[in-house]
Amino acid sequence: MKKNLIFSSIFCSDDYKEDYKQFCEENEIEPTEDGLYDFTNDEISNWYEAEKMNLEIPCGKIIAIATLGLWNGKSTAYKEMNGGQVSQILQYFECDEIEVYADRYNVCSDAHHHDGVNHIVFREIKETCTERMLNNLKCKICNGTATSKDISRCTRSILQKVRGIYGW
Repeated sequence: MKKNLIFSSIFCSDDYKEDYKQFCEENEIEPTEDGLYDFTNDEISNWYEAEKMNLEIPCGKIIAIATLGLWNGKSTAYKEMNGGQVSQILQYFECDEIEVYADRYNVCSDAHHHDGVNHIVFREIKETCTERMLNNLKCKICNGTATSKDISRCTRSILQKVRGIYGW
């Protein structure tokens, strides 16, 4: 499965070593391990802020549909997001590291934490979805019985909104 990366907070100082080296040369400072760590954190933070601005795209209510990796096994859950902008998908959901990406159909996230990984799919709730239909979908998500047909009946992908920003 091809992933088009939107944002990743996964810390890997190796990815930033050359940039840090150049930064140190330009600023006539001695490179250190602590300096590399701080530089990498700053770069990830700057990337995050830039993507929040890139994703300030109006949208309806978003539902995050998750398969949670828990200490006692997997579970399914949802979270409704009321921010009115696609950028709300960058919220950290109480995890250590996050990777937000687009696959062929959806905008997704893998949220890493001490117990495992939560896989999240972000979908916009359709205006035609009634409260009853949405409650039915939520019950099916929590029961682990929601099918792609159930999800598509009430929601639509936000990929088209994001695709235009990144040119995929």
